[in-house]
Amino acid sequence: MPAPSMGVPDALHERLHAAVTALRDQGFDPHLRPHATISGLTPAPARERAADLQAAFIRAGAVLPPWGGKLAIELIDDLDWDALAEADTWFVGWSDISTLLMPLTILTGVATLHGANLMDEPWELPTQFRRWTEVAGLSHGDSFTQHAAPRRRSRPWVDWNDEPSTATPPTKPRPGGGPRTASRSACVAG
Repeated sequence: MPAPSMGVPDALHERLHAAVTALRDQGFDPHLRPHATISGLTPAPARERAADLQAAFIRAGAVLPPWGGKLAIELIDDLDWDALAEADTWFVGWSDISTLLMPLTILTGVATLHGANLMDEPWELPTQFRRWTEVAGLSHGDSFTQHAAPRRRSRPWVDWNDEPSTATPPTKPRPGGGPRTASRSACVAG
């Protein structure tokens, strides 16, 4: 799990590790990349973050950054978009990560998932949202509907330990069911 935009500050490492543990407990094999635990506006220069993101694509079935940030756009010229497309890896996120999701889809035709980042994954999402794991786990030809949420949260921000976790464990993405082999209509319908 790379940090193409912003890393996680020390004060939130416990939450980061709780999110990783939650995925591991559900049968995933998450791997934190080094930049994910470096705080600051960016955890490394753009070329290093781009190389780390490329490496994550090669080694994973899904790339789930901890969260967005402000400077993912710095990676645009340093990424090998064709190599990312060939990796057949889901790319999931929102916020500043959308800066990278959109060109991957536009330049290569690979489906991406606009969904919760790692730091949000085990916690309650608006009822109108589908979890990325549910969408990535759909069989070829299946569809889903997702609606816009009236707001990102239904209550004020609180200490993360007090956040309700998801009631339903996520579905594991299907093996060989990456974005190149998935039906585009199944990934974007609704």
